[in-house]
Amino acid sequence: IAGLAGALVMVQGGVDDGAMYAVAAMKKLGRPVACPAEITGVCSAGASRLLAEGATALDGDAAVDAFLARIRGDGDG
Repeated sequence: IAGLAGALVMVQGGVDDGAMYAVAAMKKLGRPVACPAEITGVCSAGASRLLAEGATALDGDAAVDAFLARIRGDGDG
């Protein structure tokens, strides 16, 4: 089902959670992946790894707006 989406925002998940399968599918399709910039706890280990691998960090309204513009294909986002 993730393959039907234009982008993915992973809010929470461990490195072995099912959400990482969705992330892998999105990366394989060349689609954008993002997650919150400030994450803590075991349930955020997957998002921490994604940030380390270069996922878009959503660290405020401007970052969210830029990510949305990017996936819509408008502006410089």
